[in-house]
Amino acid sequence: MNQCLYQFLTSVQGWSSNTTATILDNPIWKTHSSYNLGVAITAIAIVVAFIEFISNRRELRFSLNYRKRKLALWLAVGSIILAFFGELDGLFLGYPFIFEIGGAIFMGVAIAIYLWVILNPLERLNKNQIAIFQDILAGTLSNAHLDKVQIIRGSIELFENLLDLSLSNKDVQKIFRNDFASDIFLKHFSESYFVFGRTIDFYREKQKQGGQDLSHIEFFLKRLMVKSLENSDSFLNMFIGEKIYPNGLFCLDDAMIKDKNNSLLQVLFGEYGFNGLTSVGQLNYISLVTRYFRLVYQENNHVSLKDGYQKNYELNDELIGIFFKEIGGFIESCYDQKQLEMLIDRVEGFGWYYTCGVRTKDKSKKVRENTGTFLYDLFHNSISKYKIENEEIFRLKVYQLYDHFLEIQKDGFKTNIAYSTFVKKLKKKILGDGIMPNYKGYSPAMILVYFFVFGSYAFSEEQNKAQAKDLHIPIFSKLAEAFPKLYQGFKQEFYDATELPEGKKELLEKQGREILDHFLKKNMVYNFEENSLSYYYSGNVDSSKIFLNDVKTKRKIEPKKL
Repeated sequence: MNQCLYQFLTSVQGWSSNTTATILDNPIWKTHSSYNLGVAITAIAIVVAFIEFISNRRELRFSLNYRKRKLALWLAVGSIILAFFGELDGLFLGYPFIFEIGGAIFMGVAIAIYLWVILNPLERLNKNQIAIFQDILAGTLSNAHLDKVQIIRGSIELFENLLDLSLSNKDVQKIFRNDFASDIFLKHFSESYFVFGRTIDFYREKQKQGGQDLSHIEFFLKRLMVKSLENSDSFLNMFIGEKIYPNGLFCLDDAMIKDKNNSLLQVLFGEYGFNGLTSVGQLNYISLVTRYFRLVYQENNHVSLKDGYQKNYELNDELIGIFFKEIGGFIESCYDQKQLEMLIDRVEGFGWYYTCGVRTKDKSKKVRENTGTFLYDLFHNSISKYKIENEEIFRLKVYQLYDHFLEIQKDGFKTNIAYSTFVKKLKKKILGDGIMPNYKGYSPAMILVYFFVFGSYAFSEEQNKAQAKDLHIPIFSKLAEAFPKLYQGFKQEFYDATELPEGKKELLEKQGREILDHFLKKNMVYNFEENSLSYYYSGNVDSSKIFLNDVKTKRKIEPKKL
């Protein structure tokens, strides 16, 4: 058997040697191919020009495939070297064809690598590419004159992969915290539904799975949410304004009306504060709140339902609290008259959806308490700065806000939690409770709010007795004492004095009467001699008068027709 194997190997070796000799004796190897040195130089010139072209385009995939491009360039250089050797006929055994074809193969492989880089989209980064990507992002952010659009587009192409990598790679987490959270990237990201929607979906999915560090995604989402509200061209604002996908829904809608654990909603709306929003961002924020209440209304109200209503979705107590707190902050910090008017108009715009989306009896106690506080803060923070150009129109606006948010019912006020919360805070502001009493003239606006909202009730012949006892009589009893003092100049710090400082009486009287004027609506008149208030509903046709001293002594309001 061994002898047979030896004979077989010997025959194979002989065949191989003969075959090699026959191939090498082929005259084609001693001829020149069409791939000569000139062609090789021309080819590498084209490759170099192509490298310059793609470098100028600054497409991210070219930059991240740096090692492949470097290999291709070295192959192109090797192609020239082999073609050069082929030109030397007497050297290297006189086989120019082999070197020239080898050079052609090198150049072909180099071109193939470049074509792969061009045509093959980036889908997943390796460790070396992540390091290159970090350097590219750092350079993009530090160079103010650099065109950043291509890098941002490339980042969006890689976004899905980067989300996945961020769960385990610390460097990618830094990219989300530092680079992607910069204003330059956020502006473009906010305009991309893919980035906005995919990040929310990714967070919800991984949050449900649990056990993963998502703090970098949370930070990025907070920043992206703010930028989306401020950027008029963002996907979020285009969607809310129904400039795209009219009557459509997207992932944030689903989260707002369905998510009960509030993890995503806390990330997007809580723990951050939107007081730094631009004026446009504030208005867009309220538009988003309006969308939330409208969605709840649409889910709970339809003609096909019994009585046209069914509680399919409750209001999210925590989310409502955040919404109302942020909007109150917008109004508190606003001193621009036009912006203030627009903010109040936007709030008025979602009042009806709030009222009708979920019936009063189906609203939680916490929501109703937050509502009463919200309305009080809205009036307290706005009316002292609001320039009332047409008092009748403004009165209707104030009353509509009061009627919608406090949901005044025919059966009275005792069980109305929103109303009770509002009135409790209003009374405390006017009458004082360990703080400066408003009736002394410290904040005329809130007594004016009282007359705007409750004036017609207080001067009506048919009063609600419970409301009169709880609200009107305590306030009018204090005004019975305060108005004469203010009229005579005993304002604020002089309120409890027995007499005014010498030489300042006329000035203090003027200031006190100006405060009285700020307390009252234009259709109200104070009479010092009678210590009375007159309220004119429509000229002299319908008007009535209340004698303040009688209210104080009798603990009863008896309006007199004029």
